[in-house]
Amino acid sequence: MKDYQPILKFLAVGASGIFAGQALAISTLTVPRMLKEQKEDSNRAIQTFGEMYGTAAIMQAPLSIISGVAGGLMFYHYCRCPRWLTGSVLAFFSIPFTLLIMAPQVNKELLGYHKGHQQAQPERAKQLLEKWSFLHSIRTVTSLAGFGIMLAIVVL
Repeated sequence: MKDYQPILKFLAVGASGIFAGQALAISTLTVPRMLKEQKEDSNRAIQTFGEMYGTAAIMQAPLSIISGVAGGLMFYHYCRCPRWLTGSVLAFFSIPFTLLIMAPQVNKELLGYHKGHQQAQPERAKQLLEKWSFLHSIRTVTSLAGFGIMLAIVVL
């Protein structure tokens, strides 16, 4: 049987690192810009959200799946090491969290405003963007933790 450990490690750590880096960049660069724009023009902030969301979702979802599955396979087929399981669960966490928590509570309404289905009231836009920012920070922290755990396994 061929040993796929190096490939799985590369995929798990690489994909989770890219995901975590992108999530951190959004948290530290895009979110503050959106919140600043919201004070001046809530429609512009929603436009920024929609553009960012459309671009990030295309990249982030596959990265989360790849890192979660590769880390899970490392756990299941090679080592039964709880750190691989923990890292892969944290790396994959953003998928169910987004679908079950963020999408129905925030994303759906913000994207509806972005697509022009309805006009956002400034106070409502502020509430949604602040809630999205908080929820996204949870994804950022969990993805950084998952990446850190898997990187530590490989490096140490």
